[in-house]
Amino acid sequence: MRIRKARGDDFQSCLPLFEQLWPGFINSCNLMELEVLFCELLKSPTAELFVAEENRKIIAFMDVTFRETIFYQGKTMIIEDIVVNKSLRRRGIGAELIRYAEEHARKRGCRAIELSSDLYRKETHKFWKNLGYECKAYQFRKIID
Repeated sequence: MRIRKARGDDFQSCLPLFEQLWPGFINSCNLMELEVLFCELLKSPTAELFVAEENRKIIAFMDVTFRETIFYQGKTMIIEDIVVNKSLRRRGIGAELIRYAEEHARKRGCRAIELSSDLYRKETHKFWKNLGYECKAYQFRKIID
């Protein structure tokens, strides 16, 4: 397995992973607009997209963003999304992606890493706890048009 930064030509290969992460997602969005966003994020100084590949096939995806915070008195990395192909889970791929991202956070001078995980994802919460992450807050959201 190899982990690397994503490229624009990875977009189509990531779509099945997005659908696994958010069932119904692909049918609910404009794929051309999504591809433009994907490519914009690749160029953003405050975002990084990573893929894991095996035999030249993308098997996992993760995107992170960076911001400055007063609370941590410096940079923070936010793990926005992570997904491993469902047929390959429980092989350590997700943990390896996280270690890779944590190293990037250190190199960028981050003082903390944060993430959100939906309440119903009980197995995912165990994954995060096993990697040393603590549940310290609730996330609230409001969708606006």
